[in-house]
Amino acid sequence: MDLSRAAGRNVTYDDLREFINQVADLQALRHVAGADPKFEIGGFTEVAAGLPDCPALLFDHIHGYPAGFRVFTNATTGARPWRWASIRRCGHSTR
Repeated sequence: MDLSRAAGRNVTYDDLREFINQVADLQALRHVAGADPKFEIGGFTEVAAGLPDCPALLFDHIHGYPAGFRVFTNATTGARPWRWASIRRCGHSTR
């Protein structure tokens, strides 16, 4: 099932921020605040990748890093990699 068609629209983006917003609109993004970069980001990413819905993760307020430093994971991986098939960068083909 194509998630963008399920939402009744085609999804495009010009930059990573727009891509993250589109993933959030598809309800496929989970926000994680205050993670430890040494022990938690990799572990949370691995666990999420094994979940049936394999959500993308956006880590914010990472311990030891300045405000605004974020990490985006599981963007195109998981049990159903086709879920991003209809999210295309403007002007670029997926072929």
